[in-house]
Amino acid sequence: MPIKLSKAEQEFRKPLIAHVDAKTINLDRMLINLFMLIKHNGQRPIANKSRGDVKLSTLYDRLVRDQHYQQGLDAYPDVIQKWLASDLVDMVYRGVQDKEAVAAPMPLSLDAYKLRNVKHTRDFNSSDQAYSLLRYGDTGIIGRLRECFGDEENIAPGSLDMNTLVVKRLLSGTDLNDITSTDSREPLAPPLSLAAARLLADDVQRLLAYQRMIPRHVLLDYLKIILSMHMGLYMLRLFALLPGWVKARQIGGECVYCHEPSKDDPLAPCLYKPLLFVDMGDDYKSTAAELSQASVRLHFARINDYVKAVFTVNQMLFYLNNDYKHTGPQASIEEALATYANPPGDFDPMFKIRVNQLFQELEKQQQEAEQQSNSTRKQMKEQSQWSEIDAIRTMNLSPFETFIEVVAYIRTPFHQRYHVDLLDSLFQKNSEGGLLRSGRARNNARRFHIGSRLLEVLVQIAVLELDGDNHYRSRTILIDELVSWLLQRYGLVINGQDVPEIARDDGVRELAAYKENLFALKDRLREIGFYTDLSDAYNAQTIRPRYNLEELNEHQYRK
Repeated sequence: MPIKLSKAEQEFRKPLIAHVDAKTINLDRMLINLFMLIKHNGQRPIANKSRGDVKLSTLYDRLVRDQHYQQGLDAYPDVIQKWLASDLVDMVYRGVQDKEAVAAPMPLSLDAYKLRNVKHTRDFNSSDQAYSLLRYGDTGIIGRLRECFGDEENIAPGSLDMNTLVVKRLLSGTDLNDITSTDSREPLAPPLSLAAARLLADDVQRLLAYQRMIPRHVLLDYLKIILSMHMGLYMLRLFALLPGWVKARQIGGECVYCHEPSKDDPLAPCLYKPLLFVDMGDDYKSTAAELSQASVRLHFARINDYVKAVFTVNQMLFYLNNDYKHTGPQASIEEALATYANPPGDFDPMFKIRVNQLFQELEKQQQEAEQQSNSTRKQMKEQSQWSEIDAIRTMNLSPFETFIEVVAYIRTPFHQRYHVDLLDSLFQKNSEGGLLRSGRARNNARRFHIGSRLLEVLVQIAVLELDGDNHYRSRTILIDELVSWLLQRYGLVINGQDVPEIARDDGVRELAAYKENLFALKDRLREIGFYTDLSDAYNAQTIRPRYNLEELNEHQYRK
């Protein structure tokens, strides 16, 4: 039988550390809830339950109710409903008879959440995490997103694509008006790394520069891809950052940048920015793939240290907020670390009592397990677990450290598995918009790999620069500039020779792999239409922007 802990002992999710639950995240549902938070400044309105569950027939009726706008659609109800289900609606249990249901319309409008079925649009607080990163990364970006996806009055007639127009038609009518929430929740806690938040906000700002040049659904796809990538990179950053703070028992001096709002350079050096070696090829047996797999193992192995650090901080917060005479609002992580560095006199005695209670409960569970177990293999596994716990008990540790070691030993495998699921979904494993790939073969393990759609989004961002009038303009860049930009901005390593930490033990095999990786990058850029070889000359190997923003800016100035 599995070892059980009390709720206070195994508490894990803490918004002060990370809002998102370690679960598989559906990105469309995250966007639906994120748009709701954007519209209501971080608050959740009361769901209008009077309309009942939203079904395909409900959406069809809303679409054809005014024949002045939709003539002839009522003659093909089955076809229209299938079209809605395939192109415009997020479905749960898609294709499963008697279980298929509507989650929500695609988030092509800020109001799309009004037609969601709440029970089918759980996002495990990923929208809170995304909103926190955006809100604290740039106070103005929330307003820009609200204007882009919600202020349709200022959009020129004929500039919206058909999918967006249909979704807006579904959302028309006063029966969907919001009910003001009486929820007095405190503002969402800021992210631990404001450098990561500022970088995300800057990327979103650059994508919004294309809002009048690309269809709404394409911009939405770009936004979803960049949000998910940044949230995945943020989690990798946390895996190194929080254990580092706990080990030092203070917020590191190298993190002072995040606490100085006068600095707004998203590319400022950060000790905890992850470095990811990215395989640009398709051969999972290549040397570049092996290097990328090793990079994945390095970052995913940090999950265990992160889990232990979360338990440490949570127990310190629990102590400050409940057992210790803490005055004022709830304790902060900074206060928890300061108390950990200089504990009060009653700290060790209190945790000695908790440790004794914990071991008494575990011994009781051990006796019950020995009586109930009827499998020799199961008995051996359980005996091994109890032996490990007894070994921790005999170690020369303080009561608090003993408590954390036992809890982390019991709960780490559970959290490790679900954090891998979280990263797989945020990095969109095996998707064209993803940063992670793996296969069924045993040697085809996870490796960092930029999908074609993600590469397109990153190039669209890379070719923009600010001009003197606070507008973005597009420019041509060299291949080497892109490689350096990906490294400096996101920590994505294409050529390991650019990173001393990676290249220090390089041999001929690794150097050849870096060269092949650069050739693979050029091939991928050629496939998506950003790069054409016109010459072998270095300065002729350029990436050309797909859209000319100067023409758009000049048009706006003339208006």
